[in-house]
Amino acid sequence: MADTYLFTLMAVQVLCETNIVPREQNLVNEMHAVIHSFYDDNLIQHLHSCLKELLTSALNRFRALNLLESRTYPTHDGTYYTFLSSPFERKENIEKMFK
Repeated sequence: MADTYLFTLMAVQVLCETNIVPREQNLVNEMHAVIHSFYDDNLIQHLHSCLKELLTSALNRFRALNLLESRTYPTHDGTYYTFLSSPFERKENIEKMFK
């Protein structure tokens, strides 16, 4: 079984090192697609049926640990977009999580 939190932490590390600021939903969708491709290529044996929810929970946990920041903006149709970032100053804390 794949460790969803490890995959998510790797994504947070990329955000930190590259200064990319994606929309949260886009990041979840991309991670979901990558993990599915790993499964399709038999790189992982089992896949959670609630994978998107696990990815979102992992992002929320890393936000609570102050490894991620989020900003939410209203749209013209009354919905909201949330964007994620991880300042470079958090790099050392992120790397500690891998140990």
